[in-house]
Amino acid sequence: MTEGGRDAPLARLCDRWGLYEHRIHFDPDTSRSQRKVDRVRGTLVESVFGLLFLREGLKGVASAANLLDPPRGPERL
Repeated sequence: MTEGGRDAPLARLCDRWGLYEHRIHFDPDTSRSQRKVDRVRGTLVESVFGLLFLREGLKGVASAANLLDPPRGPERL
């Protein structure tokens, strides 16, 4: 398990893509633990790949797999 939990790598990718800030949400105005927020952020990334799979199949997901690599250089999270 990675530091920050198993959703942390996908949560960082979610931040890189800016998905969390643009989500459609019906959240109550209560604070959430970082673990719960990371779970939501991870689910957003999984949803993108799920939609890609439904639209393009496994070949489409395979062609987008390089997006899962962390960025190289100073912008690395």
